[in-house]
Amino acid sequence: MLPAQPHAPVKESESDWVDGQLVRELMSTAKVSQYLALSLSPILVLVLYGVVPGWQLALWTVTALSVALFRLWIMHHYERHYAQGDTARQRVFMRTFGLWWPFSAMVWGLSALLFFDKTPLVNQFTSLLMIAGVCATSMGSFAAHRPTQRNYILTLSVTMAAVILWRTVVDRQFESPAYHYWLLLLVVLNCVILLKTGEQLHRTSRRNAELRYRNDQLIGSLIQQTDAALAAVTVKNRFLASAAHDIRQPVHALALYADWLRNEPDLA
Repeated sequence: MLPAQPHAPVKESESDWVDGQLVRELMSTAKVSQYLALSLSPILVLVLYGVVPGWQLALWTVTALSVALFRLWIMHHYERHYAQGDTARQRVFMRTFGLWWPFSAMVWGLSALLFFDKTPLVNQFTSLLMIAGVCATSMGSFAAHRPTQRNYILTLSVTMAAVILWRTVVDRQFESPAYHYWLLLLVVLNCVILLKTGEQLHRTSRRNAELRYRNDQLIGSLIQQTDAALAAVTVKNRFLASAAHDIRQPVHALALYADWLRNEPDLA
């Protein structure tokens, strides 16, 4: 859930405020992808256990879990030190920690070195499904911040394609089964589709942020106008009360004089 945000600061332009808000939205939704990666890592290990050299599987597992845990620490660090900051603060955070998302994608892409063309087809298929799930989830959970979303998808897809090309060109000297080429094409098409779909999701997120900025600005303007109107009413009431008091004084004096004349007609 997003932290409660104040009305859009007047000192920031719409574009700047929206950029900062999109980083906040990224950090609020990135946990979905991170928890998915944490849950799928041990499942991938179980799928490959016994059919992949133990030291390779252990090396990848330690690396993947380390990166995942560090990303969780980054999220905690963000909530403590950056979440309530302005747009400049959000940009500093992304410059400092933004590369950890594509690095995580590269780790997942390199998992193909463990199983592709080295394990039974059922293990390969199951592993590829999990990687595709991680990539597809990132498209939605990173939609608010286009650079992170794009870099994650591209890094994972390029790493996967590089592994397939290595097996096909270097290891097998172009004597690979036909499904290797079809799989390479599938990785490329999947990357293109995810990038196109992700762009549409990002545009929606950006439009929503822009509408929020304008609504907050409108609400702020209405609040100022309401406060000004209430202040004017207060001033008017004070003026009328003062004027009524000033008017009542001579009227009251005339009433006293009339009463005196009635009581002392000889002195008139």
